[in-house]
Amino acid sequence: MGTYILKRILLCFPMLLGISFISFCVMQMAPGESGAGAAAEGGQSAKMSRQQREILKRTFHLGKPLVERYLYWLGVMQEPPTQEEKDEAAAEGHPVHWHGVLFGDFGTSMEVQTKKVSELVAQALPITLLFNFLSLIIIYALSIPMGVYSATHQNTRIDRVSSVSLFAIHSLPNFWLSVVLIKLMVSLPIWLRLPFQGLHSDNAEELTTLSYLWDTTLHLILPLIVFTYASFAVLSRYMRAGMIDVIRSDYIRTARAKGLPEHVVIYKHALRNSLIPIITMLGSELPGLVSGSLIVEAIFGIPGMGYLGWKALMARDFTVLMADLTLVAVLVMAGFLISDLLYKVADPRIRVEE
Repeated sequence: MGTYILKRILLCFPMLLGISFISFCVMQMAPGESGAGAAAEGGQSAKMSRQQREILKRTFHLGKPLVERYLYWLGVMQEPPTQEEKDEAAAEGHPVHWHGVLFGDFGTSMEVQTKKVSELVAQALPITLLFNFLSLIIIYALSIPMGVYSATHQNTRIDRVSSVSLFAIHSLPNFWLSVVLIKLMVSLPIWLRLPFQGLHSDNAEELTTLSYLWDTTLHLILPLIVFTYASFAVLSRYMRAGMIDVIRSDYIRTARAKGLPEHVVIYKHALRNSLIPIITMLGSELPGLVSGSLIVEAIFGIPGMGYLGWKALMARDFTVLMADLTLVAVLVMAGFLISDLLYKVADPRIRVEE
């Protein structure tokens, strides 16, 4: 198992290199001038002077060939350190800082060149990971029992109603549902409304610890509903289909013929094998929640990776967008690696090395 994990991790590096190069080329070929979009958060167009444009091109190597720009972004090629950088390194007693992704440096924001991309990501990433972690728990905690119940009560009225309802739920666009929920909250009396902007109230710093946690919980409810409803609908159907296939197997008939109780047959013998399809889905759910959070976070004013990516897209801040896309690529590979390892947990007969 250890050798397999090491091989998969080593294989991730060339894959990540290829994904980042394709993403970089797409970003650079996108229409519009880099960093010259909506610089203000409100979306007002910010026209750059000729001097600002020259500084931007020199800082981000915009006048150089595409492959050369990628090598600078990656850190394979380096600009000679300035005298200021040499003096700063000598004063602090460490070597000159090398720039590039290979050295853990995603550069500075094109929109606000005094901000490091790594600092912006460090502020936004924990918020998005919190939403993703809670969403995955809710999705799997609801979809597994829902799928098992539908499979064991196949073609009953409850199964048919739930199937139609889940297909209808899955067809709802997340941005539409977000707006509907906000309009619903506005129409309710104040004492029944749930907060729908940000993660905390304006006076959150003045609250006690328990009040602060309760205030945060209330702010999480509406975004989590939008985050989870579509994946819950899909995974519960996959769980239902997987369970139906398993309970029709010969070994399940044998277990029933031996007189085992139905709950032992379902939850001890059938459940683990029926988990394989939704474990496979984990590989796409993990990055999908990050990339799909763009619209939801923008609507609900949540300062996570989605909101950061949306602002960067509006400002054509390609350095921040590249950091966002690189993170999604890492999550894709991490998600599929976790899926392969969970196969072994669900079914010990599976040899992941093969």
